[in-house]
Amino acid sequence: MKQLTRERKIFNYRLCLAQRIIEKVFGISVARFGIITTHINIKLDDIEDVVMTTCAPHSFLRRTSPDTYTPPECFDTEDLQNGTVTAGLRSNPSSMATLKMGSNRNLQLTGKEVRSQFMEYFNNEGKVPWQDNCI
Repeated sequence: MKQLTRERKIFNYRLCLAQRIIEKVFGISVARFGIITTHINIKLDDIEDVVMTTCAPHSFLRRTSPDTYTPPECFDTEDLQNGTVTAGLRSNPSSMATLKMGSNRNLQLTGKEVRSQFMEYFNNEGKVPWQDNCI
């Protein structure tokens, strides 16, 4: 088994942190906005507009009614000193629509190139003071 470098561990941690946040926001959106609870039968390019459109009311409600729209127990809490995470409430996974691969993908970079760029960023100009405590 290949030993992970410090840089790779930091990248993995930061990627997992971002994934948890994105999944939590998407879970809230699924619970609140009916359009995302079923298969969205529109062109792949238009799905982005639909999802982004749910972001405006989500952001508004988070700002104006955070305790009723998304109570604190909905969110994970993380102790940055020792790197532990306490899970918040979870959405029902069965309500998540299955994503299907579209045929209009035009990727400019490979996954390895993107990962390498993020790893470089997280370990240099994008470094945060607490990340070493969490790996």
